[in-house]
Amino acid sequence: MKNIAYTLWQEPEGWVIQCLFTGVTTCGKTAEEAIKKLPEAVELYLSDRPEEDFPRKNIKFGKMALHA
Repeated sequence: MKNIAYTLWQEPEGWVIQCLFTGVTTCGKTAEEAIKKLPEAVELYLSDRPEEDFPRKNIKFGKMALHA
């Protein structure tokens, strides 16, 4: 099992979620629905790609304040 880092935001027609590693995006009427749909969308995307397409290892995610 691998963790999925994602961003989730609300649009007028529902919630949009995007995997930060693959760029795969899906949506749902609720935030919970969108979150539930993301793993399947990412798995479908990765099932058609060889592992060599994703050579990155030891990826770290973080956040920081932007003073702009």
